[in-house]
Amino acid sequence: NEYVVSKQLMEEAVAEYREKGLKVIIVRPFNHSGPGQLPGFLVPDLGEQILSARRENKPLLVGNLDTKRDYTDVRDVAKAYVELATCDETKLTHNLYNICSGKSVKGTEILRLLAKAFEAEDLKVEIDPSRIRPNDVMDIFGSHDKLSNDTGWQPTIPLDQMINDYTRWLKSR
Repeated sequence: NEYVVSKQLMEEAVAEYREKGLKVIIVRPFNHSGPGQLPGFLVPDLGEQILSARRENKPLLVGNLDTKRDYTDVRDVAKAYVELATCDETKLTHNLYNICSGKSVKGTEILRLLAKAFEAEDLKVEIDPSRIRPNDVMDIFGSHDKLSNDTGWQPTIPLDQMINDYTRWLKSR
């Protein structure tokens, strides 16, 4: 897909600078969320929709929530960037690092956790065909082993806490 192609092209461009002697690493952050995330991504889109659906007594309109993605709390992602930026260069044994949790979660589980956090488990959910992406990859997850081995970084904030902290933030706005 176009997203993957754009990432590959960027990595090729970075490789050219590496060949010229510039010290660069590539970081691949997987899906991340948490307090402060604005719409345009699954967690805030569903969160905003849940609030709106409850207020207007309407069903929640969703796309394909059977796809699985690897989610990491944004605060863990920020810590990973700090680790990479501040660690001793000699410890970085790779040119590419994934920032991820290492496990994938269905969109239905994200919705379940959000509905629970908003006390909206009884909300009616309807599939909206216009929200379904053609050719969507069903399962995406990564491995943070290289990052963990070289920097000691580990994701520490579990998915349910990420969702609960996000919903608290959204309710407080």
